Amino acid sequence: MFDLYSCNMLGLYKKYIYDLLTMNELMDSYSDKIFKSVSSVGLEMMFMLIREIKPRIVVEIGPYKGWSTSLILIAL
Repeated sequence: MFDLYSCNMLGLYKKYIYDLLTMNELMDSYSDKIFKSVSSVGLEMMFMLIREIKPRIVVEIGPYKGWSTSLILIAL
């Protein structure tokens, strides 16, 4: 089981650096069309944690503009 408290964020950045670059390019291509409601650091952390945990089921309640929803789909 994944333990968030013992998670090494620097290690996750090193592990997923190329995925993050690709994700950031994809999200930036839409940034002028949709206002981001989540910080870029928050999106990166969520992306890396989803990649690391690899959940079978993800439930999001109340998407505002769809940024986190899009990121979840990319991460899976």
